[in-house]
Amino acid sequence: MHKILEAIVWAFRIRSLIRTLNDNSDSKRRFFVWRKYRFDNRLFSKQKQNMSLDKRYDLIMARVNDVAEYILQNSASPMSAMKLQKLCYYSQAWSLVWDDAPLFQEAFQAWKNGPVCPDLYAEHRGQFAVEAGEVNGKISALNPTQRETIDAVLKYYGKHSAQWLSDLTHAEDPWREARGDHEDGARCMNIISQAAMAEYYSALPPDAANCNSSL
Repeated sequence: MHKILEAIVWAFRIRSLIRTLNDNSDSKRRFFVWRKYRFDNRLFSKQKQNMSLDKRYDLIMARVNDVAEYILQNSASPMSAMKLQKLCYYSQAWSLVWDDAPLFQEAFQAWKNGPVCPDLYAEHRGQFAVEAGEVNGKISALNPTQRETIDAVLKYYGKHSAQWLSDLTHAEDPWREARGDHEDGARCMNIISQAAMAEYYSALPPDAANCNSSL
């Protein structure tokens, strides 16, 4: 009798939940998002049990902040915010070419001084120079392959000034095409697509980015 009563109570609870979901689209959305989160979390946990540490890193997409922090820790500090933005841009661009994958999903926009990632800009807004520890990033989020790519970019681009890097991006198609018909100095929030970056930089001569002789 106890089990029968328990089954009846659960039946009423489920019917009430379904009625609530049917009446409230926001509740329905939250319910299915919660179920998907539970499923994804269980699946990821099972995958991790059979993976090496490097493979686990590959399942976690790094953020632009993580790349910026790695650059700051492996360069002369402090660094101008404009130079940091350009080095993150070129790290993303050459990762798309060399590793056939982005370092991070945050996008760059075609600002007047060259590519700028708004998510990273939010971390250093109002600052001319940025130091390690100021961009809310974790270098532990980067796997060995990603670090090698950034190191190679730093080896070539890192020795140049912020203005040199800015001028270089102005001469390249991804920024120019994203700007479209915007006048010089005009505000522009158009996104520089990863597809445009990969297409342009992969078409450059082999020695165009002479960052690492082994690449």
